[in-house]
Amino acid sequence: MIPVMKGPALVLVLLLAASVARAQPPIARPYFPDNVGGPNILPAVISEVRPRYTADARRAKIEGSVVVEFVVAPDGTVDDVRVVESLDREHGLDDEAVKAAKQWLFVPGRQDVKPVRVVGRLELLFNLADAATVPSAQRQKVGAIRGR
Repeated sequence: MIPVMKGPALVLVLLLAASVARAQPPIARPYFPDNVGGPNILPAVISEVRPRYTADARRAKIEGSVVVEFVVAPDGTVDDVRVVESLDREHGLDDEAVKAAKQWLFVPGRQDVKPVRVVGRLELLFNLADAATVPSAQRQKVGAIRGR
C-alpha cells in the first residue's frame, strides 16, 4: 500500500521538490587533455567557484566563455592558471575566470598510489540571465565526487 500525504507533509515534499528543481547545475566540467602517460586516475572536483560577473561587463552585455588551462597539484589545489581562449580583457571577465579557477579544489590525480600534477582545462561561462539569479564568486561543493 502506498502512503498518501496530506496537509503539512505534502507541502514539505512539494517545497523540497521545488528547491531540488532550482538546484544549480555544475558550474563547468573540467577536462584533462594531453595526459598521455600521465595519471591512471584523473582528478575529481570537490568544490568549484563561480566567476564574478563584473559590473562593466554587465553594462556592456558581454556573454560567452573563457577557457583556462590549469594544473591540479598533488594536494588538490589549482596552480598555473592561464587563459587559453579569451572572452574579454577590457571588462575583466578573463581575470575573474582565472580568479575563480584558482579557488577550485580537487581530489588529486594519481599515478599508481602517488598523487601527481595533472594539466586540465576548464570552460567558464558568462551568461547575463544566470548572473541575475546567481550570487557572484559563489563556492559550490560538489555533492558526489565526480570521476572520469
